[in-house]
Amino acid sequence: MSFNPYNQGQYKTTPPTLTDGQISPVMLDTNGNQKVTIVGTPAVTATVSGTVSISNFPSTQAVTGTFWQATQPVSSTQLPAALDGSGFLKVHEQGTANVSIQNASIAVTGTFWQATQPVSLSSLPALVAGSAIVGKFGIDQTTPGTTNKVSIGTDGHVTVDNASIAVTGTFWQATQPVSGTVSLSAGTAVKVTDGTNFMPTGDSSARSIHTTVDNASIAVTGTFWQATQPVSLASLPSLASGNNNIGDVNIVPATSGGFSIYSGSIGATKTQVKASAGQLFGWHIFNSNATTVYVQIYDVANASITVGTTTPTMSIGLPAGSAANVMTDTGTQFSTAINFACTLTRTGSGAPASTVDVNFFYA
Repeated sequence: MSFNPYNQGQYKTTPPTLTDGQISPVMLDTNGNQKVTIVGTPAVTATVSGTVSISNFPSTQAVTGTFWQATQPVSSTQLPAALDGSGFLKVHEQGTANVSIQNASIAVTGTFWQATQPVSLSSLPALVAGSAIVGKFGIDQTTPGTTNKVSIGTDGHVTVDNASIAVTGTFWQATQPVSGTVSLSAGTAVKVTDGTNFMPTGDSSARSIHTTVDNASIAVTGTFWQATQPVSLASLPSLASGNNNIGDVNIVPATSGGFSIYSGSIGATKTQVKASAGQLFGWHIFNSNATTVYVQIYDVANASITVGTTTPTMSIGLPAGSAANVMTDTGTQFSTAINFACTLTRTGSGAPASTVDVNFFYA
């Protein structure tokens, strides 16, 4: 029988380099498995169990036929091959190959090690309308306080940071009663509403309660050690209208205010003291003439006075070489103005021989 390189294999550690027309035996590995080199880009559709390592395997390889199981033996009329006990082609695993399935879906069937399988979704499906229960939710705590404001402690307590939780429903009452004993630290402020009994416990030396009343008035009753109590006022109350007595009043001297003063030597010429309403509180007048001189005082505007014709409000007579000095706490009222003139008669217009020294104190 002549040698046929397609029916026998030859083991070589290094494959030969052939040229056109040369014949070479099939390459085998040390176990007698045929070494197969696939060139080109065939399309392969296969379910592979385990790890497959193929040297120089193209990206795709077409496999056709009817298969009775997921893993199929490969038959070839061109390449003799070593088969296992079930008739499957033995393929030498040389190196490591990755199998890529492009643009296809692979159905997974069978019995799995757990009933619930993890699922990766690019987006969540829409919830069904209604009040159905959607199950339990976890809280993302990757960046608590920034992307979310809810954190769960190791003891299971939920903490809400910088947020408000709306509480809805029907409540028994706005303020809930507290029963039992409440312990307070020293210095703790306690607010007690009207009608609430508050009794400290412990020995008598520890039963001291300090009460602070904010913005409120407390009625004080009982018997006091004196009948008249001191009162502190921020301002005095207004006086009641009428003629009620307000008690003793002391006059305190001041460096400002007081009366205005007019001073001059005047004859029969009408002279203005004040052009508007005022009061005359006193005067000091000296007559140096040898005859009596009268000082006529008018409650009339200066422009309307004609000396000797206009009737004066007051006329003060000063004997020759004498003076008149008057000062009062309550003034004499002039409703229009205060003007005067010095004449020889009570209401006349005759002028004295010499002017009269006149000083008025007015307001």
